[in-house]
Amino acid sequence: MAGKKEYLDEMIIRRRRELEKSRHSCIQSGIYAGEELITFSETELFDGTVKIFLPETFTDMPDEIRNVKYSGTNSPSVIKMKEGGEIAFSFQMIEKSIDDSNLEEMLKKFQGILKKSQPTSILLDKGIEERNHKGIAWMDYKGYGIDQPLYQQLFIVPVREKMMLGMFHCPFDKSDAWKPVVKEIIKTIFDKIASKAIKFLGIIKWKNKN
Repeated sequence: MAGKKEYLDEMIIRRRRELEKSRHSCIQSGIYAGEELITFSETELFDGTVKIFLPETFTDMPDEIRNVKYSGTNSPSVIKMKEGGEIAFSFQMIEKSIDDSNLEEMLKKFQGILKKSQPTSILLDKGIEERNHKGIAWMDYKGYGIDQPLYQQLFIVPVREKMMLGMFHCPFDKSDAWKPVVKEIIKTIFDKIASKAIKFLGIIKWKNKN
């Protein structure tokens, strides 16, 4: 009987945990990464050119960690990390004009770069999603750090006449917990100028109909 009671207690606890997680499944409510509830706040990048919702606990990576993880010439402009630095987002604005029509071509180029620079990496998935009326290309792969395998996701975002290159990484054994979180975060990327233009054109269209 004791064994049956313990089993029922475990089922009840598991069910309560599942219900709790189901209540937190979007950026507004927070999302669970494994057993940790991640909450978000809006962050401006590149002098307010881009807005994105990132985990509230993520902070700028200190120089002492940045210098270990990135060589000087390859260090991204912006790096936001979880305490300890093993989970992080990085962002770089590149002087290259792209739009939705050549996102797939650009993604293929980065696949080629990945094969040459990290021949032991394993491509997991890739795709092109729509966010705020514009496309975003992404691919994720298993890479290898100094002491452990890594889950990495690269994403390409057209921003005005430039290209924003984003990267997420975490230990590979935490990828199942973080991949759904990253997917929702990417959806929040917001180009302020483009969004104002879309809103303005929508107003004109509405007025023309009336």
